[in-house]
Amino acid sequence: MRRGVLACSIVILFLLQTWSNVNFVLSESSTSNSYREDVLFNQSGFYEDGVYTTTDGEVHVNRPHIQWTYPNQGLAIIRSGACSVAIDSLDEVWIMGGRTDPNPTQPNDETPTNLVEKMDNLNKSWAPSGVGMPSDQQYCEAELVGNLVIVVGDWYRNSNPTQLPTGRVQIYNLSNGSWYNGSSMPSSHERGLGAMAEANGYLYYAGGVRSPSANDATNKTFRYDPVSDQWTRMADMNHARASFELVNFHGQLYAMGGFHGTQTWNRQALDYVERYDPATDTWTNLSKLPVAMFGWGGTVLNDEIVLVGGYNGGAKNTVYHWNPVEDTWSQGNNLGSIGHFDVTVEEINGSIVWATGDMSSYPYSSWSQMFSGDTEYQNATYSHHAWVTSPVIDLRPNANGRATPVQFDLAGTDTPGGELGFQYRASGDANSLSSEVWTGIDGTINTTFPTGTTDIDLGDYADFVQYRIRFQITDLKNWDEPDLDSMSVRAEHAAFISNIPTVLHPRAETLHIQTSHDIFSSGDMYIEFASCDQFGAVNGPWSTLSHDGTSFLESDTQGLFIQTNGVINSSFLGETLIDWSIDLGDLTGISYLCTKVGSSGAENTEFVYTTPIEIDNVLEVRITDLGVLNTGDAITGNMPINVGVNHSFPSSGMTLSSGDLQARLKFDIRVNDAATNNYTQWVNQTTPWTDLTAGQSNTISWTLPSDVSGIVNITLESRSDQSFQMVSDSNSSMLILDNLNPLIISSIPENGDYLNSKENRELSILIADTSGFVYEGMAMQVWVQAIDDASDGSFPDGIPQESEYRDINFSLENNGSLWWFNGTQSDDQNADQQLVYMRITGDDLTGFSTTNNTVWWKTRDAQNAVVERIFNEDSTQYWEVSRHISWDIEISDGNGISDIMSMRIELGDDSDFGITYDVADSICSVMDTRIDSDRTTCSHTYVGDDMMVSVSIFAGWEVDRSVLDEGLVEIFITDIDGTSKTTFQNMWIFSEDFDFTISQIEDVTGAVTGPITNASIMIVSEEMRITGSMTHSLSGLPYQGDLSVSWWGLLQGQNWFGSATVEVVEGLINATIPMPSTGGIIDFDVAFMDPWETRTLGVYDAPIFIIDDEAPVILDSTIEDLSRYHLDEIGIGVNIVEDETWSGELVLMCQVISTEVQWEPVTISLEPSNVFQGKTLFSFDFDFSEQGDPSLLSPEAHIDCWASGMDDAGWELQRFSGESLNDPWLTVPLSTIGPNIELVDVKLDGTIEPGKELRAEISVMNSGESLQESFNITVYTIIDGERTLVGLYSQAKIASGQGIIKRVAVTVPEGDWGLLVIVDEDQRIWELNEDDNTFSKTYSAPEEENLMLYLGAGGGVLVVLALFIVLRKRSEGELTQSKKLPSLEDLPRSGPPQSSRSKSGPPPSSKPKSGPPPKPKPMEKIPPATNVADAMAKLSLSSLPGRNDAQPQSVPSYQSLPGGGEYEYLTEGTYYSGEAIGRWRLEEDGSFTKLE
Repeated sequence: MRRGVLACSIVILFLLQTWSNVNFVLSESSTSNSYREDVLFNQSGFYEDGVYTTTDGEVHVNRPHIQWTYPNQGLAIIRSGACSVAIDSLDEVWIMGGRTDPNPTQPNDETPTNLVEKMDNLNKSWAPSGVGMPSDQQYCEAELVGNLVIVVGDWYRNSNPTQLPTGRVQIYNLSNGSWYNGSSMPSSHERGLGAMAEANGYLYYAGGVRSPSANDATNKTFRYDPVSDQWTRMADMNHARASFELVNFHGQLYAMGGFHGTQTWNRQALDYVERYDPATDTWTNLSKLPVAMFGWGGTVLNDEIVLVGGYNGGAKNTVYHWNPVEDTWSQGNNLGSIGHFDVTVEEINGSIVWATGDMSSYPYSSWSQMFSGDTEYQNATYSHHAWVTSPVIDLRPNANGRATPVQFDLAGTDTPGGELGFQYRASGDANSLSSEVWTGIDGTINTTFPTGTTDIDLGDYADFVQYRIRFQITDLKNWDEPDLDSMSVRAEHAAFISNIPTVLHPRAETLHIQTSHDIFSSGDMYIEFASCDQFGAVNGPWSTLSHDGTSFLESDTQGLFIQTNGVINSSFLGETLIDWSIDLGDLTGISYLCTKVGSSGAENTEFVYTTPIEIDNVLEVRITDLGVLNTGDAITGNMPINVGVNHSFPSSGMTLSSGDLQARLKFDIRVNDAATNNYTQWVNQTTPWTDLTAGQSNTISWTLPSDVSGIVNITLESRSDQSFQMVSDSNSSMLILDNLNPLIISSIPENGDYLNSKENRELSILIADTSGFVYEGMAMQVWVQAIDDASDGSFPDGIPQESEYRDINFSLENNGSLWWFNGTQSDDQNADQQLVYMRITGDDLTGFSTTNNTVWWKTRDAQNAVVERIFNEDSTQYWEVSRHISWDIEISDGNGISDIMSMRIELGDDSDFGITYDVADSICSVMDTRIDSDRTTCSHTYVGDDMMVSVSIFAGWEVDRSVLDEGLVEIFITDIDGTSKTTFQNMWIFSEDFDFTISQIEDVTGAVTGPITNASIMIVSEEMRITGSMTHSLSGLPYQGDLSVSWWGLLQGQNWFGSATVEVVEGLINATIPMPSTGGIIDFDVAFMDPWETRTLGVYDAPIFIIDDEAPVILDSTIEDLSRYHLDEIGIGVNIVEDETWSGELVLMCQVISTEVQWEPVTISLEPSNVFQGKTLFSFDFDFSEQGDPSLLSPEAHIDCWASGMDDAGWELQRFSGESLNDPWLTVPLSTIGPNIELVDVKLDGTIEPGKELRAEISVMNSGESLQESFNITVYTIIDGERTLVGLYSQAKIASGQGIIKRVAVTVPEGDWGLLVIVDEDQRIWELNEDDNTFSKTYSAPEEENLMLYLGAGGGVLVVLALFIVLRKRSEGELTQSKKLPSLEDLPRSGPPQSSRSKSGPPPSSKPKSGPPPKPKPMEKIPPATNVADAMAKLSLSSLPGRNDAQPQSVPSYQSLPGGGEYEYLTEGTYYSGEAIGRWRLEEDGSFTKLE
C-alpha cells in the first residue's frame, strides 16, 4: 500500500511540474542519480551484514551463531548415551542416566548409571541433583510434559550374553519431588538409541534399536500419553533409523539424520529428513540435508533448529543451524572441544548448553571407547541487530557535475519485537567517504533515523552518499523481524552532459552544450563563461546564460557572445536537461575561457569545469579534391583542372560562420627527362586570388601547359583581412603531366644481337615514359621465325606480319620513369641464322603509344667448350695440409673462347670438394672449407684460339682422405651453350700427418724477460712466447699456415683459459699468449690445434709461476724538515709495498735546491735491507757536507729526492699518491735553524802594565740550535802586526741558548799591543752568522809616572783587596761570580740530560765539519813557530789572586754544580768536568759527587 501511495505521489508531482513548465520540450520520464529509490538490497554493491534476501525480495536477519563458553563447574562423571531435559521454571538443565566409564584406561568396565546432574543456568555450574533415578537407564530419551520429567527407553550395547532393552519409563514429578515408573514401551518394541519429542502433551518415540550390535534399526513410531500412561502405535517413518534427532518446530516433528543400523561396523550416516504432522499422523519426506550425520543433538534456539556434534567418518565438533520453514541452512561456530556424538543439547530460557557424549573413533564398538564429561554453553541474548549497507552513491549525473543531498525516505514497518532505522554519511570525494563517520538523528554514530522522510541540510557539496539500514530484533524467541520496503535519496545537482570542448574559436560554428539540473524547489539553472589563463585563474567577469524553468535570460557582461539561447530539453523527477546554443564573437585578447554550471534551489550547487578551454584562432584552408581527378593521376596539357577548397579550424574541425577569406593555387612542375629518369628543371604557375565563402566549399579552375612533362605539385595559399592565423594545407596534392610518347631505351637481347639459340630465353624491354602504364592495357608480343613465320596461313617469307605476332606472358616493373617489360620465350627451334622479333603494344596512362616498339635478333647453333689437355697429367702430386697442387688446363670452344663462362674442378669424386672459376670476373671460389679460400688462386691467359687456365689449390684442415677417391680430378666447363666434363685419374696423393715440437717458452715483454721457470714472475697482461717447429711428415717440408692455440688452467684456484690463432711461417711456431689481468699463482697447459679446433697437434705443460698484478708502491716519507747546517748525516728510510718480491736495487737521487743555487745531486743505489709485513725496506745515508755552502742557500731551500727501480716482475716503481715519479718523491724543506756561536764579550781583569799578567774573561753564547760538534776559542796578542798565540781552548758542545765563560791569563807585552779572540777559527762549524765570532782591541804603552799613576796604583790595590774580599765570600767559586757579567746574567747553564737520554753514549764527535769546504779565515794564520804547549800552559788559573780551591764534595742536583764544566756520556756513567772545578759523577738519586 505504501509503495502505491508513493507511486501516485510521484505521478502527481510529475504532472504538476509538466503543467508549470509548459515551455519544456519533454522526453521520456525517468529518474536520475539525484533521485534514487532502492527496493532490492542484495544487488551489486550492497553489503548485507547479518541479513539475507529471499527470492521474493524480502530482507531477513540471520540468526546469530553460537559463541561457546566453558562453564564454571563441570560434570561429575564422564558418560555417553545420557538423556537431558530443560526445566525453564527451575532455570535448570538435568542430565540423567547414560553409560559411564569408571576407568577409561581399563577396557570392558563400562556400565549404565542412574546419576542425575543439574546445571544452574544462572551461574552455569553443574552439580549432582540429589534425586537419582530409581534404575540405571542408558541411551534413553527425556522430555518435560507439564511438571513431569519423563525418561524413556534403554539399550544395552555390546552386551554378552545378550541383554535386550526393557523399554523402561521413569517419571519424576517436580511437584512432589518423587520418582515413579510409567508403563514400559510395548512388548517386543522396547528400544533405545531412538528419538523422542513432545507435541500437544504427548510423547512421540520413533526409530531406535534392540540388538546389542545396533543392526536392527526400525521405522516404527509410538505415542505415549502421560495422563493415561498408555502407548499407541502411530504411522511409521519412511526410513528406518537410529541415533538421530527428533525436534518439535512450530508444531511439526522433524526427524534428521541417523543410521540404518544394518551393519555393526562402518555405519553410514544418513542425510534423510522427515516431517511428522501430529494432527494427521503422517510422515513426509523433505529435501536432504547438506550433510549426513548420526549421533547429533538438537534443540530450538532463536526460532531455528540447532544441531550439535555427531558422527560421519569420525566424531564431529560442528554446529549447524536450520530453519525448515524458511529453508535456511548454515554452519555455525564449532565446539571448543574435539568431536562428540551422542551429545545432549538443551535450550533453557534463551541460553543453550550441551554436555557429555562419545569421542570414540569407532562408534558403539566394544573397544577403544572414549566417553566425555565436556560441556559448553552460551548465555541468553536479549537483542540482535544486523545491517544493510548501500553502495557508494554518486548523486551526480556524471563526473562533470556537483550534487547536494537534501532528503532520505526509509519505508518499512516496525514490529513489536523488531525496529528499522538508518544512518548516512556524505562526502565530496568517493575515496574519503569511507573515513567519514556514520550519522544518526543526534549527529553521532550512536543513533539512527527512524522510518519515514528525513530532510537534511549539509551546508556544502556532497557528491557521494552512502546509507545503512539497521534491523533491530528484541523478540529473539519468536524472531520478530521488522519489514523493509524501500529507501530513497533525493539531491539537487548541476552538471555538464555534453563533453566540454578543449578548444573554441572566434566566429566559429554555433556551440551546443547540454546541462543537467535538479532543483528541489523553484530556482535558477545557469551556465557561465569568463576569460581566464591557462591555469584556470579567472581574469574577467562571468557572462551568464540562465533559465528558471519558464524563460531564458542572457547577461553577457564580458561581451563574449554574438547570439545565445537556452531551451528545456526534458524534465522529470530528479533531472532537467537544458540545451544551450552559443555563437562566440571575436574574443579579442582572450586566450582561454573557463566555464561552470549551477543550480540555485534549496541549496546552491555549482560545478566549475577545471580545464580551461583554449581559444584557437588558427584557421586552415585546404585542398579537398581535384575534381574528377585523384592525387597521382596522369593528365596531358590543355586540360582544365577543378580544385576543391574549403576551410576549418584544424584543432576542432569547426568552420567559420562569418569572415572574409581568399585563396590561390600554385602549380610547381618538376620537369622530367624520361629517358634518363632525371628531373631537369622547374616550371611554376600561379592562379589569381579567389574569394572563398564562409562555411562553404569552393572550386578553383586552371589549365596546365602542353610542352613539358613531369610531376605537378599543387600548393595552396590563403589570406584574410581578419585576425585569424591562416594556415594552408595542400593535402599532398600532385598530378603527373605527360605530353610525350613512350620510348624504348634498351632491351635484352639487344636489337640486332647474334646469339645462340636457347630454350626459355629471358626477354626484357626498357621503356621510358613519364606517366607509365597499366598492366591490363599492355601486351608483349614475339615472332620466332621457326614457329611463327606463315603461322597465319601465308607463304613463309622470313618477315613478321602483323597477324603472325603472338602474345606472351610478361611482368611489369617500374622505377621512376623507367618501365621494364619482362618475359620468356624459347628460340631453340630456330635453324642457324634465323630471326626473332619482340614488341610492346598498348598506350600509357595519357593515351600515348610506344614509338619504334620492335626489337629483333638472330640465333645460331651452340657448341660446348672442351679440355684439350692438362699439363702435369703424367705426374702424381703430393698434397698436404696448407700446401697446394697446381695444374695448367688448356680449353677450346668451337663457338669462340669468349663463350666460356666458368670452370669447376671437383676432386676425389666429391661434388662439394673443389673450386669454381668465374672467367668473366676472374673470381676463384672454393666449394667448402676443406680448401683454403684465402690462398687458392686461379687465372687464365689466351694461347691462340684457346684459353689456358692455371689453378693452385691449397688443402685445408678438414680433408678426410678416407671418403675421397684419391687422385681423381673432374673438370666441368660451362659456356653459354652448356657444360662439358673431363675426368683424370691418379693426379694427387693427400697426407695430413705432421712432426710437431715445442722448443722454448719465455717472457718476451716488459723490463724483465727470459725463459719461464717455476721461479718466474710475470706482470699481468704481459705476453709469453712459445716457439717450436712443425713439418709435414710425408714431404718433410715446413708447415705454412695458421694454427689455433688454446690454454687452460688455474689462476689462484680459479679457472683461466683463452685461445688465439697463430701463423706458422716456414714451419716455425711463434705463439704469443697474453697473461691474465689478475694476479696469483698460475698453472696451465697449452694445446696447439688445427684452425678449426678439430685435431690436437701438441700439448705443452707450462711451469707453475706467479703473475704479479700490482706495481710496487713507494710510501710517502715522514721526514718533515732538516737543518741546512746538519747535512753530513741524513738518513732516509724508504718503504715499498710489494706483493711479490723485490731483490734488486732501488736508486735514490737527492739534490739540495734553492732559488739561485742547486748543488750537485747525490745518487745511491741499494738492495733491500729487510722485508716486514708486506713492505720492502731500504735505508739510505746521505752526506751533502761537501756539496756547497748552506749559508748561501735561499730561505726556501729544500732537498728533493727521486726514487726509481723495479721489482722482480719488472713493474716500475709507482707513487702511493698516483703522481708521476718524474716529480720528486720527497721534498724536505731546509730550515734556517742552526748553531750560532756568538762571542758576547771579553773583559780584562788586572793592571795593564808591561810584564803584568791579566785575566781575560771570554763570554761565548750559542744563540742558535744545540751544537754537538766541538769548536776552538783562540786568543792572540798582536805586536807590530804579528800574532802570538797565548791561549787555545776546545769546547766540546754547547746547547741552544747556553753561555760559557772561558778565563785566560795574558801577560801584557811591552809597547803598543793588541788582543785578538777568535771563536771557531778553523771554520769547523757552519753558523747562522759568522760575523760575531771575533774580538779585537788595541792597547797603548803607559807614559811617565805621575800622580795619576800612583792614584791608579792605589786604586788598583783597593780593587784587588775588594776583589779578594768578594772572592772569599763566594759559595760556589769564582766562575759562578763571573756569571754576574751583564751580558751573561740571564743565560741558562748547561744541565744534565733529560730522562729520555741514554745514560751512556758515544764520546764527542770528532768528525770533520758538515757542509762545504771551510770559508777563508778572517785573520792571518798562526805562525808555525808558535809553541802551542807554552800557550796552553799560560791558560792556568792557579795563579789568580783570591782563588778558592775548596769545592763541595757533593751537591744535591745539577743546578748546584759550579759553572764552566761540560758533560760526558760514557758507558760507565754521566760525568761533569772542567778546569779548576774537577770531575763530578751523576748518582742514581740525581745528586753529583766530586771525584778526587
